[in-house]
Amino acid sequence: MDLTKVVFSVEKADGREHAHETMWAEPVGKGRFRLRSVPFHVCGASRGDTVLARETAEGRRVEEILERGGHSTYRVLVTDTEALQRFWEYWKPLADRGCTFERAEARLFAVDVPPEADLQEVRALLAKGEAARVWELEEAHVGHGSRLATGGRG
Repeated sequence: MDLTKVVFSVEKADGREHAHETMWAEPVGKGRFRLRSVPFHVCGASRGDTVLARETAEGRRVEEILERGGHSTYRVLVTDTEALQRFWEYWKPLADRGCTFERAEARLFAVDVPPEADLQEVRALLAKGEAARVWELEEAHVGHGSRLATGGRG
C-alpha cells in the first residue's frame, strides 16, 4: 500500500497549539485519500475516513471529509511518570477489544476504536483509566454508526 501525507488545518477554536497536523493517508482516487493515521490534534476525523485534499505549496491540504470509515478517536494524556508505569494495566482490556494507539510523545496517545468494537464498552474502559487517574481523556470524534458519505465536513 502506497501512503502519502495529507495536511489538516487545526482550528484555533479547538484550543490547539498546532496550526496544522500531517497524517498518513492512502490514495483512493483523484484527490481522495483514506486516513491511515490516528489524529492527535484534529477533532472530527478518524482513521479510515476518506478526505478530499488539494495539492498546495505546503502539501496536500484536506478540504473536506467525504466519507466516514466508522472508527472513533480518543486521546489520552497520561497524568505523570508513575501513571505511565500503570498505563499497560489499563490499556490491555482496550487492546483486547481491538483498540490501537499511536504515541506522539511520552505521555500523549491517540486511540483508534475500530468499527467492530463495542463503543459503550470501550468508553467505560477509558473512563475507568481516567477515574484511576492514569490518564486524562478527550473524545475527539465518534464515528461509530456513521459509515456513509457525509457530503461535507461533519
